[in-house]
Amino acid sequence: MITFKKLKIKNFLSFGNKITELDLSEEKSTLIVGENMDIGDSGESRNGAGKTTAFQAIVFALYGKGFDKLKTDEFINLVNEKNLLVELEFDVNGTPYRIVRQRKPNSVELFSGDVSLTRDSMANTDKAIIELIHDIPHHVFLGIFALTPHLEPFMSMSTSEQRNFIESLLSLDVLAARAETLKIIRKEQQIDIKIAEEKLNTIRHSNQSINDKIERLTVEAEEWETERNSRIDSLEQQLSEFENFDGEEITSGISILEKLNAELEKQQKEVDEVSAKRNQLSDPAKLIRKLSEVESTLVRLTENTELHKSTIAAMEDNLRTKKENYGNIEQLRQLMENNNQQELLFDELERKLDSVLSDIKNYTVKKQSAEKKLELLVSEVESLTSGVCPYCKQSHFDNDKVQLLLSNIDELEGEILNLDKKTKDAENELEKVKEQKDNITIDGRNFDGMIREIERIEMQIDMEKSRHSSQQQELNQQLNGLTNNRGLEYYDELKKSLVDVEDEHKKIKELENDVANKLIAIRSKISAHSSTLKFKTMDSFFLYKSKIDKVRLQLSNVKKEENPYLNKIDALETTIVDEDELKKSLEDLTKIEKHTGYLIKLLTDPKSFVRKNILDQYVPIVNKKILENTAKLGLGHICTINSDLSVDVSYMSRPVSYYNLSQGERLRLNLAVSSAFRYLMSLLGKTTNLILVDEYLDSALDPSGMRSAFEFIKSQSKSVWIISHKDELKGQTDRTMTVVKRNGFSSIEK
Repeated sequence: MITFKKLKIKNFLSFGNKITELDLSEEKSTLIVGENMDIGDSGESRNGAGKTTAFQAIVFALYGKGFDKLKTDEFINLVNEKNLLVELEFDVNGTPYRIVRQRKPNSVELFSGDVSLTRDSMANTDKAIIELIHDIPHHVFLGIFALTPHLEPFMSMSTSEQRNFIESLLSLDVLAARAETLKIIRKEQQIDIKIAEEKLNTIRHSNQSINDKIERLTVEAEEWETERNSRIDSLEQQLSEFENFDGEEITSGISILEKLNAELEKQQKEVDEVSAKRNQLSDPAKLIRKLSEVESTLVRLTENTELHKSTIAAMEDNLRTKKENYGNIEQLRQLMENNNQQELLFDELERKLDSVLSDIKNYTVKKQSAEKKLELLVSEVESLTSGVCPYCKQSHFDNDKVQLLLSNIDELEGEILNLDKKTKDAENELEKVKEQKDNITIDGRNFDGMIREIERIEMQIDMEKSRHSSQQQELNQQLNGLTNNRGLEYYDELKKSLVDVEDEHKKIKELENDVANKLIAIRSKISAHSSTLKFKTMDSFFLYKSKIDKVRLQLSNVKKEENPYLNKIDALETTIVDEDELKKSLEDLTKIEKHTGYLIKLLTDPKSFVRKNILDQYVPIVNKKILENTAKLGLGHICTINSDLSVDVSYMSRPVSYYNLSQGERLRLNLAVSSAFRYLMSLLGKTTNLILVDEYLDSALDPSGMRSAFEFIKSQSKSVWIISHKDELKGQTDRTMTVVKRNGFSSIEK
């Protein structure tokens, strides 16, 4: 049980720098009224005097906050603005404690007697205070030990808020907190499991890799043994073959082969001598090529000369024809110059003709314009002469105007006559220009093209003569080079030399065939004899005998070799890790993590027997107490808290909404429920010696209802503190305390 003893405050809300002290230990009912001397006439206003300050101070000392949403520093006195002090003395199950909470400077201290229980920070000291008062949350403390219309009552809370309130009341939220701790532990266990699984998988992969290596090495060991046996068989086979050789037979065969090789060498020399003679002869192919080159050059000289003659003749015929048709170049140039002058004169007459036509057109336009103006002036003069204005058609005569118009008419007539004369002169000039133009004759032939064509043909003739001369000179030089400047005489000598060389080559060819046939016969004998011999020379026979000795040594060494893979296999087998111990450790971790999950479910699942057992034990007690309280308060409504922590209200066995109740009925129902919760807290050892009532009875109740509620509240505790504006309550409590506010500061007058 929490027993509040004494409260001291300074610079807290409207209380100033002087320490105000309240004794909370007396078992009396206390009525607190207020007088605000700063508003209206003396004692007229009861609001804003600071009546609720003591209640706020108790809650502020315990939790560091008050009833409502005031920020921490907003509790500091507005005038002094610093040195807030709240000191609360209380007992918990007979052990004395004291809380000292200050702002500007900020601190919170906790003492048990003279022993400081203050922790390393304000936050940790706040946690120690909450643990000390049985972990009663702020909203539960206010909902049970403070009755005020300014706080939302339990019955008007949402379903989830009601459930959270009851869970906090029964410390079921502690189970949830324990579950959260277990969830953290479970996560760590799951991490350990994952690490163990990864370690086991790593070992498995390592062991598998080792076993794979052992299998590969085993295969390589078997292959090595197979290869070793194969080498032994091969070496033994070589030794077996040597033992079957006949040394005398081998020596005799090699001697015969050496004689045949000597005969072959002799015959090869004869072949070489014949080849040397053939190489000394002149090559007929070279003579044939030389003869062919000379013949080709002579033919080209003849053909080139004939072609040149025919080409030049054709070009000269073409040139004569052109000159007969066109004339010579000097005549063509004179004709072209005369023709150009005629074209220039024609162009000049064309431009002059266009100019004269343009003048005639302009004269005609000007004459037409002057005639129109003349016609208008004549009409205007006639109208004025008749005495009528030509514009407004009114009777009017203006002699000066008439004279001016007649003068203008004379000028226009003179201008028209002048334009007629100019037009006539221009037409005469036009006829002269046309006659001059018609007398011009232009030759349409392309004289420049004809001149270029004749020049081109003359140039082609010169170029062809030059080309032919160059080709003839080149072919003559080529022929002289081939014949050593001897020409046809050299050509005849070449033909005779070719006949002689071909005869000599025929004789050498016959001799080569004879010695070649002899050489082939000897080689055939050598090949036939060699096929019967294992060794071709004595050196190869002795070398083979030496090789056989090496084979015997190799065979001995191979038989002594040890398989190199067996030691590697043995070494790898020693590195294989036993997986059974790791599996056992993983199974143990998994089992512990599974049990932790069961515990979390027991603590959080609404259907778990742990929560159900607590609710089944205490919810019926609360429902029974609510029923007793509503009966005492004269309320016919029944309020029931269900096992799922939902709340139902019924009236005359019919369900009704809480909001169907009148304001007075709601207040009495809230009072009954709050009292039932206080009773439950007392059973849990979490009650206090105080009930704080802040203007709870000042509205919604008729006089009868207020008296029954007042008596009910007094019956709930020996120490009840009531704030009220109701004059009916004066004299009904053991004592009355007045909070007076003057000049912005509050004080208590008993």
